[in-house]
Amino acid sequence: MEAWQAWDLALRCGGQLRLSQMVAIGVDFTAALQIATSLGHDVNATAEFLPAIETGMTSAFNEKMVAATSKRS
Repeated sequence: MEAWQAWDLALRCGGQLRLSQMVAIGVDFTAALQIATSLGHDVNATAEFLPAIETGMTSAFNEKMVAATSKRS
């Protein structure tokens, strides 16, 4: 898998965040792996880097939510 393919997959999975009380708790791996399969990506390679994508996406989402909440206070 090329780096651009991993980045493309990460962007496509932006809507696959699992939320609980407006806190991102993870990425829906089933949906992400299905997207990868549909794009013809190597599912094994995807499974290797998906946790890193999940960490980045959830922390970025949660940081933005904290910033938005603190502006309202």
